Amino acid sequence: MPFLDSGRSAPDATDGGLNPRVVWLLKHAKSASGHVPRVRPEPRPPRSLLDEAEAVLSQIERLEVHKARLEGRIVDAYAALHSVEEQHLAQLVTSSPVPITADQVVTQEIACATGVGASEVARRLELATAPRRHRVLRERLRAGSVSLQRALRIVVETRMLADGALPDLEATVLAPARDGSIPSHRLFGERLRRCVRAADPRGHEERRQAAKARRTVFGRLVEDGMGTFTVVAPAERVVGVLDRVDAMARAARAAGDARTLDQLRSDLLCDLVLFGVVLGPEGQASEGGSFDKGPFGSGPSGSGPSGSARPAVPRPGANRPWAAWAGPACRTPRPRRCASSSPSRWLSACPTPRAS
Repeated sequence: MPFLDSGRSAPDATDGGLNPRVVWLLKHAKSASGHVPRVRPEPRPPRSLLDEAEAVLSQIERLEVHKARLEGRIVDAYAALHSVEEQHLAQLVTSSPVPITADQVVTQEIACATGVGASEVARRLELATAPRRHRVLRERLRAGSVSLQRALRIVVETRMLADGALPDLEATVLAPARDGSIPSHRLFGERLRRCVRAADPRGHEERRQAAKARRTVFGRLVEDGMGTFTVVAPAERVVGVLDRVDAMARAARAAGDARTLDQLRSDLLCDLVLFGVVLGPEGQASEGGSFDKGPFGSGPSGSGPSGSARPAVPRPGANRPWAAWAGPACRTPRPRRCASSSPSRWLSACPTPRAS
């Protein structure tokens, strides 16, 4: 092995201190290392738009799983807060019962602290305070395999069922689709309705009859001088009304009316309820546009005073006997009544005008 000159004589040692052979080897190594070609990494081929979409979609799926797990932790926190508030109310010693429950306290506190609606907080709290009843949902939430929205829908739809029927029902509703994917929104809703009916067919019919007894009409006034009204009625009658007013609107549109279909549906329905006749765009009564005759009525089409023929409108839902129209509600045209001329339930939704 070459060595440095330490004062002893060597056959190949020089006065310079380093062995000439060592110097030559170092120079040769430097020159050789400078000429070694560097291997550059091959550039990756550009990704297609389909690959980019798949990557982003996978990221969204992972984020949804993380979101569901966080929502499961939120439900657990709801349960913990409810337990604390329940113990706190139990410590209050009063001569009379406390006129408030832990559910009400927790609902109001969370709603005020987070801004979440009180009804939404109440549904989450219902899931949080029933860990044994909804143990399948709680496990799926912690695993991230079900969203909080679907879990709360199951909670609401199964309120009237017994505790023993829920584990199998929830597992069936949340089962994967045939291809192993997450059930779609429509498939999830159909499964839930079928399972609830199968679990309690008699209770479903009783609830349907009770809901039918609560049919009503209500409305409210909104901004810009407009208003909305809601009719609560059996589903078959609602479908029949929508089919008929849509057919009337399309017939008027085909006859040359410049209003849009949405405007025609609104105007025709209001005119029929208020006056029993169909009014034109300028507010005049249309010829033959009565409730029970003419192109928009259930009777045969006729001709007006001018004798002009008008095409008949096919009755919507003719192939569905349950969608028949209920009949005329008002045959005699009546003048429009001002909403403020007498007390009405519509005025209760209006803000009371301030005195100037």
